[in-house]
Formats: sequence, C-alpha cells, structure tokens
Amino acid sequence: MAKKTSAKKLNKNVKEVWVRVNDSTQIRIEVSEFKEQYRLDIREYIETERYTGLTKKGINVLTNYAEELYEALGKIVETIKAENLINELEEEEEE
Repeated sequence: MAKKTSAKKLNKNVKEVWVRVNDSTQIRIEVSEFKEQYRLDIREYIETERYTGLTKKGINVLTNYAEELYEALGKIVETIKAENLINELEEEEEE
C-alpha cells in the first residue's frame, strides 16, 4: 500500500499529500517530473476488493500554474462556505 501523508502535516518540502474523500477513495496530489518538466499530478486512488491503486482518473498541470490553481480553488471554497454547500455526512454507527 502506498505511503499516505496527511494534508494537515504539510511543510514546505512535501511533494505528496493525500486527501480521503470517502471510505474507498483518496486523492493524491504530487509534484513530479516528466520529460524534464515539473508537474502537479492530481490522481484518484481507490481501495476495493477488485483493485487497489491509482486510477487513470486525474489531471496533471505544469507547476507554473500551481498558484493559479490554488487561488481558483480558494474562490470555490469561499463560495461553498458562503452558500453553505456542505454535504451532511452520515455518522458511522459504533458497534
């Protein structure tokens, strides 16, 4: 299984973070190098009975656009908060 780093434990040298989005899916965000260019790779990782690992779902962009992507995501988060577009998650029952 891949090593996962909590997004809350970031420091300025982290090149990979993981965000859990449900019981079987995480999003990996990683800085990588391909064809002599640094890229920000955002990829889906699933854990199921049939398959565990990274999927083809995702994108990568040159790191030159990371700041612009960060600012755009911040604007979306502001809208989510302002319009209360938060999903209510069901609490897991304790056995």
